[in-house]
Amino acid sequence: MYSVIRSASSTVFVATRERAHFRQVRVLVPPSWTPATCPALTELHNATGERWDEADVRVTEGRHPNYGARPWTLNSRGCGHSGDYLSLGHQLLLQNFTLHNGRLLARAWLQYRYGVFEEEGQTGNPVHPPHYRAPDASWVPNTCANLPVPPNPSCDPGNLSCDFTLTQEENPGLSSSFMAFPELETVRELCDEGSHNREAPTKHNLICSGKSVWEVMRASPDFQNNRNMEDGLRESEVSFMYVRARPPRIVLLVEDTNVMNVQKRWDFMRKAVRKMVTYDIPDGYSVGLVVFDSVSGVRHPLTSLSDANREKVGSSLPRNPSQVGEHKRCVVCGLRAALGLLNGGWGGGHVVLVAGGSGSIPQEEATEAAHLLSSARVTLHVIVYPHTEKYPQPSGGLATLALQSGGGAFIVPDEGIGEDSKLGMYYNLLDSLYHTLGSVAGRGALPVKVHSAEHPGGRVEVSEGSFVVDPGLGADTVFTVFYYDVTHVGNLIHLVSPSGQVIDTANMQTEDANMNMITVRLVAAQVTPGRWRYKVDNRADSHQALFVQVTSRPRPRPSAPRVTVRAWTSHKLGVVNASDISRPLALYCEVRAGVGGIETATVTATITKLGYTINGTQYPPITTHLLDNGLTGPDMTKGDGVYSRHIPSLEVGQYSVMVRVEGEVDGSKFTRHVRVGLVDVEGTPPTHDTLPPSRVVDLRASLLPDTPNQVGFMWTAPGGDLDYGMADRYVVMMSGNQRDLKEGGGVVVEGWPTPMPAPTVQQHTLTWQRYDTVAYVALYAVDDEGNTGVLSNIVAVFVPSPPTTTASPPPSQPPSIYANSSAVMEGSGGPTLAALDTRQLAVVFGCVGGFLIVVAIIVCYCTAAHRRHRKAAAAKKVQDTSPDAYSVTVTVASKDFTEGKEPLKEGMKKEYMSPVESWSASQLLSGHQDKRASVSGRSDNTSDHSASTKKSYSGSSGPLEYYGEGQYQYRHPAYPDHYPAPSDGYPTPTEGYPTPTEGYPNEGYNSVPMEARSYISSQPSDSFLSVSCDLLPSSSGPPAYPTYPTYDATLRSTKVPPPIPPKPKVLYTPEPYIYDTNSLDPHSSTPSVASEKRVRNPRGFWCLYFPDDVPQVGPYVCINDYAMMVESPGSLQELIVEFIASHVSEVSYIPQTSASPSNPPQKLLFRDANAFFHQKMANLLLLTLDRKGLLNDLNLTLFNPLVIRLNQVNLHNADNVTCQGLRVLKNHQIQSVEVKNMTQVSVDELISCFGEWTLNNIQKLSVSGSSFETNVNKGSFSPRLYVGLSKLKNLHILNVSGTKLASHALTNICSDLQLLSSLDISNCSELGSVECLKTRKNTIRSLNMYNLKVLMSKETYDTLMELKELVHLDVSENKNVLDVWERLGTCPIVPALLRDTNFGPKLRSLDISGQDQTKLDDLHIFLKGHSDLEFLGLMLTPLCLDTVFLDGFNISVTGVARADQLVEALRRYPTRKEYVPKILYKIFMLTTHFETPRPDVIKLILPVMNAHSSESSIQLAGTACLYNLTKGPVGEQVHPHVLREVVHTTLTAMNTFPTHAQLQKNGLLTLCCDRILHEVTFDKYWCARLVLDCLLSFHDPSTDRMAVAICSILAAKISTAQTTLLGAKNDYMKKLLTLVQMRMEEKRVDITLKFTLSALWNLTDESPATCKVFLQENGLDLFLKLLKVFANDAAVETKVLGLLNNIAEVSPLRSALINKNFLCQLEQLLWSPNVDVSYFAAGIVAHLVCASQDSWQDSTLARGSLLEELGKVVTSWEQPKEEMVAYRSFQPFIPLLTALNMYQVQLWAVWALHHVTTKNSKRYCHMLVREGVDAVLRRLASLPDSEATVKDLAGKVVTVLSQNGYPNAVE
Repeated sequence: MYSVIRSASSTVFVATRERAHFRQVRVLVPPSWTPATCPALTELHNATGERWDEADVRVTEGRHPNYGARPWTLNSRGCGHSGDYLSLGHQLLLQNFTLHNGRLLARAWLQYRYGVFEEEGQTGNPVHPPHYRAPDASWVPNTCANLPVPPNPSCDPGNLSCDFTLTQEENPGLSSSFMAFPELETVRELCDEGSHNREAPTKHNLICSGKSVWEVMRASPDFQNNRNMEDGLRESEVSFMYVRARPPRIVLLVEDTNVMNVQKRWDFMRKAVRKMVTYDIPDGYSVGLVVFDSVSGVRHPLTSLSDANREKVGSSLPRNPSQVGEHKRCVVCGLRAALGLLNGGWGGGHVVLVAGGSGSIPQEEATEAAHLLSSARVTLHVIVYPHTEKYPQPSGGLATLALQSGGGAFIVPDEGIGEDSKLGMYYNLLDSLYHTLGSVAGRGALPVKVHSAEHPGGRVEVSEGSFVVDPGLGADTVFTVFYYDVTHVGNLIHLVSPSGQVIDTANMQTEDANMNMITVRLVAAQVTPGRWRYKVDNRADSHQALFVQVTSRPRPRPSAPRVTVRAWTSHKLGVVNASDISRPLALYCEVRAGVGGIETATVTATITKLGYTINGTQYPPITTHLLDNGLTGPDMTKGDGVYSRHIPSLEVGQYSVMVRVEGEVDGSKFTRHVRVGLVDVEGTPPTHDTLPPSRVVDLRASLLPDTPNQVGFMWTAPGGDLDYGMADRYVVMMSGNQRDLKEGGGVVVEGWPTPMPAPTVQQHTLTWQRYDTVAYVALYAVDDEGNTGVLSNIVAVFVPSPPTTTASPPPSQPPSIYANSSAVMEGSGGPTLAALDTRQLAVVFGCVGGFLIVVAIIVCYCTAAHRRHRKAAAAKKVQDTSPDAYSVTVTVASKDFTEGKEPLKEGMKKEYMSPVESWSASQLLSGHQDKRASVSGRSDNTSDHSASTKKSYSGSSGPLEYYGEGQYQYRHPAYPDHYPAPSDGYPTPTEGYPTPTEGYPNEGYNSVPMEARSYISSQPSDSFLSVSCDLLPSSSGPPAYPTYPTYDATLRSTKVPPPIPPKPKVLYTPEPYIYDTNSLDPHSSTPSVASEKRVRNPRGFWCLYFPDDVPQVGPYVCINDYAMMVESPGSLQELIVEFIASHVSEVSYIPQTSASPSNPPQKLLFRDANAFFHQKMANLLLLTLDRKGLLNDLNLTLFNPLVIRLNQVNLHNADNVTCQGLRVLKNHQIQSVEVKNMTQVSVDELISCFGEWTLNNIQKLSVSGSSFETNVNKGSFSPRLYVGLSKLKNLHILNVSGTKLASHALTNICSDLQLLSSLDISNCSELGSVECLKTRKNTIRSLNMYNLKVLMSKETYDTLMELKELVHLDVSENKNVLDVWERLGTCPIVPALLRDTNFGPKLRSLDISGQDQTKLDDLHIFLKGHSDLEFLGLMLTPLCLDTVFLDGFNISVTGVARADQLVEALRRYPTRKEYVPKILYKIFMLTTHFETPRPDVIKLILPVMNAHSSESSIQLAGTACLYNLTKGPVGEQVHPHVLREVVHTTLTAMNTFPTHAQLQKNGLLTLCCDRILHEVTFDKYWCARLVLDCLLSFHDPSTDRMAVAICSILAAKISTAQTTLLGAKNDYMKKLLTLVQMRMEEKRVDITLKFTLSALWNLTDESPATCKVFLQENGLDLFLKLLKVFANDAAVETKVLGLLNNIAEVSPLRSALINKNFLCQLEQLLWSPNVDVSYFAAGIVAHLVCASQDSWQDSTLARGSLLEELGKVVTSWEQPKEEMVAYRSFQPFIPLLTALNMYQVQLWAVWALHHVTTKNSKRYCHMLVREGVDAVLRRLASLPDSEATVKDLAGKVVTVLSQNGYPNAVE
């Protein structure tokens, strides 16, 4: 051994270019080896942690079936990663070939250490063949060498069985590669970049992507950072240290806080410890026991176990746990005590920690514990028992601590019922201890668990099962039955051997009540290999079970090799980041028989999410089969016994992993169970499918036998998501060289078959016509989301010319495809060509013919329709010749808003996570890679004009503010911090877009008058990335979209008045459009739509500009999936009512006679004496006043029946209404009254306000949540009265839900109201009986009894059985946890009702939501007997998940299984605050997948949120749902009216919960949208204030980023007074400046800095107070530093100078800017190459030189030189091609234009005016005239003493004015 290892070290030293060798080798010998038995062991040390299972090199007794005794490496992790271990047979060390064996060991070591692979082909392997075709079509060996290596001359190199062998004599100069030829002594080098053959189809090239071995090795930490440089290391002797394994030392560390003092937790704990110590731990192991709560205590010192002391050690736990609270536990205290016991030995050891609760640990304790474990070299194993968290989240904690130390972690979920704990918890604890002990003791120390099964009680009297004992086992086989109570096991325990022999175990049973188990021990002679069966008399209760377990030890000399199984995950610390799709969880399982891997095993992994679903049920397990297929995703080698699989798309949470193995060895079957442990999934899973298909690595190509040119391809189909499911299509590429294919080039091969489900073997046949030339083919798969897999392995295709005279096509052409075959193959074999038979040909031609007929019919129909419309248009033109008459109305049908993809699978199997617990900023911001219209991070130094522009004049971005489609998403980690310049993908604002003068029509457009404001303010806004087509291009659509199509004009005629078109908005579909068909007639004399470039709308609120080349329009305008959508008003009636409700005091007055100081106002009258409201408008006015909260006694007096006639009363917000006001109802004839939660008026008082007609005729009354008690005085109530209800003799519908209705009152109601057909008594808490309903059994059709206590009584059951006329029944309940105790001892009636076939024969609607005790069988019985059922409520029950409700079910259902169930639930239960959060949570999860708009869902969510405005859970879930429903392209299609309500509701939630961090983030995410901020009407000042408050309250980067972005937009849209209120607040200013300072200190220009600067710029605009606060907070000093730190950054400089410009406008503050340092900087910035920067610097100079002389007293300040520089720099500017700046007002220009003796100042002002008027004359000419600036310009142009340049520019501006209709006069 010494010689072999020494030889291997020298070989490694040479191969690594003298940079690595072996220095020390630690050899672990068996415990039986001693110096006496082996004299070579002169120095033998005790092992301190070394184990055979963890050794780098493992010497085995047996020989590997493939490698024999030769060294081999197991590597399951891939290229560049260390292998699992290196194995060799002990026979190798006995051979006398030291040098040769050392070289073999060296190669295996390089493979193990550095993750490199074989560099030679393998005989019989079609993917890595021994020979392959070179580019010149010759056969060459598949290897890497420094010299050309000839093929094997003795056989056909094209045959896979033709191996190649090399000899040293025939290849004297061969020196590489050592990985290919380790047997040749001259080969000592590794292939590097110079000698590596990247095109050889070796396994190393495939797995390492063509990198050389030396390239991969150099990336290892061994050689990084110049470690072990070449020629810098000398080879030294290898030292050996021999250590002998000692029995492990274990300390059981058990928590005994009060978490254990519940149910049977502590009892199970004591029994499990006793069982482990007494039966499981082998002799000689040292065991100690420590307990801890807030302190620790040693219960038993470290003791070597023997039969004499096992019972004593195992019984050391105290009988009862302590009463110390779990929150006071001190894990470190217990750990110190445990380590104290271990420190007395030779070091090392194991601590098995059993802790309850959640398994969390404070960070400080965790850090200290990790240090203690590391210092003591002790391994920690953790068992969380009992795990009490209902909804656990990944927390690291104790589990991470254990995994870091090298141990494992297991969780035992809490399972209790009443005062008992389920036996399953005890068995899981035993199983966790068993697997923990197995990891401590290693292989062979413990018996093998071959079977474990749970047999629930209460089902069958005799439980049966089977287990398999393989030939390698049989010694000490123990059959064990675990029970909760000994009476649960009957006398019968029978075992049946594989031969059929029945073993009656009555005399073989051993009962141990201390461990709750009965054992049957079989001796080796009794155990025959094969499948055994058993029967156990099961008398367990229905809530308990029996557990059966079978263990067996290996036979001393087995006839078959011993089977070993181990399993592990790809994440060593058990933490998986769901956000990182490149590293999904992978499971591995190694299955071996002796040394060799077992290839045919069935390995099944079960992954179970811990905790409970929102329905209170446990999560269903996820099962998947692990594969040993060698397809590298993740399985590296086929047939090596390692089975693996990725487990993608796991939800955030904690998971337990189990693996079951079934297989066969030498004809005998075996089973094994492995508990892998705990996995934490954290982070933010992608919101949509981002997983690509797996890579195809086994593509093969071959010329089919007996064919001249038929090439067969074969490969294993990848999945759609890695190797799951099915991909959408293949992309197949062909080229003459491999590099083209690797770089994305080549020719696409068409006609390839569609993918099959993974891992099906597919084949395809091509007729190849590219002869005598090597072509290379590769493919990759694409899924239905467009995710692409990695390019496959590349195969060479060579077809020799057939013996024919027909000329072949040129080599450059792709192969012609004459035949196409795609077959599914179960095994290997040659592909065959499937020809089309006669029947198939008939089908093909039939389909083609049918298609042509359909096309012909469509063409004929469209032609006829077009002719009809042309005739109608011509007739209309004759009748109406008005040029402004528009004659076509187009109505768009309503859109069916349904999801593009119904997430049914997720709805059934994937529980939603709670936004309260799980939503993080990263999840909602960067985790949503979902087309969100988000904050643009586009760099301002591109051709983005907005960097230097000011606030926009309109509510939306200016016409040149187009940013293109959002290719990059906001702050997603996959995208850069800056965005590409136009040359990299964005067009400049004018590329393909008309200029403002081209785009706006010449008529009908008037600038909206704007508030006269200062001219240098701030940029309009840094835009969000969104599509905002203000002006449509003439020839092309938005970036990455094709040109606009033409449209068919099949339109109807109508005449509408012309509107006044404002600036166009974005696109939308559902609105009707009106177009002029005259424009479609080329002979029409009226102006055409195309020529006017607009379409008129009768409402006059929007218009759409069309390019000139669009000749026709269709039923609606849809431009590349964009459609027109803008704010449109409601109906005229709604607008009038809305106005009246908001202006009651203006439209009404108080008559003089009714008001005096002594006589308060009594009534209101309309000022218009002729005012009259019909019933519909009257009802609407009352409803609107109530909705706005404006209803009071005085306003109610408006409802004089002579003027306003009511027939419906709806009062939902009438807290200010009293009986005095309601008396106005006496004079109205009211048929329906609905009041909610009325506090000032009792029900009886309300009824007393009804008139005689109403009392006799009212049909509907709803008093939900109101009171029957009269408020006599404040805090004093009269007894409840129910007399009024009995007066309503004609009442049909009554709702008294949520009231304190008494049983006797219900009796009176049923007796007096003879016509009552609908009754709602839900949530009537004092209702003790409903038996009186029997009196109305012939009239009641609808009955709501939600959440009534009487639902548990037999009396109610009898009553409901008599109500045969019921059509609707609601017997749902809340299922409140607090009501559990009240349910005990009661019998739910719903299951009994459902089972009774006589129940509700006429029912069409039944709601049993919350009735979770109902069984599916009961429901099926009910459904079978009610075929007319239309609605079924199943919310909060697992019944909704039944497959009968999923597809093709024609009944409306409420539940959580799918979207329609949730929407129906939201519609029906808006007032149930117990239901709503659960519904919204699930909707949030589903809406992340929606691809189509759902305004219907939004309109359901908004009133729910408004109704529960004080419920944080509802507001949190609601805001998250609103974000999902309004984001990205989906939000672009939501109407602005709906968005306005969304914003208002979101702001209300943010205002109500200002300290709720996640809710605030949800709100910011919704608001962070271009469309909302620019185009939706809402209170922008309120929004800005809330956002700034949020910015102050939370210190989170994502919050900061969104908040400043929103503020920068809104500050440009609110009034000057409002910006002053915001900007002048010191706290806001401090926060904004702090953000700037942080970026400056980090020297980082990011999107947050840009938007913060923009916000400050806008807030200081025209606000002297804000500017003053800015200076007081040292903002000037900060900005001056900013100019130095970010010098030459045009974006930063522009924004900084823009703000300083605002300060310069304020005369009293100019002196702060007149200091030497700033003026020096300013002088430099004047000459900036960026004209934007130079322009603003010049503007500051122009203002400062106009300051008073006192400000320039300092003689060092050269005012004159600045003036001179100002003149020079302005004359040096060239006019930019685009509009560089926008202005609100030109008033501040007047002082500059009239600055005498400073022509330079005048020059700057005139240059600016000339710039904007020439770029946007339509906007600015009118403004100049309106503000009188044109008169100043005319004077400058006419004065003879004006400076020549100033005079010239002023004259040019005057000329522009004249050209635009302003020749002389000032308007």
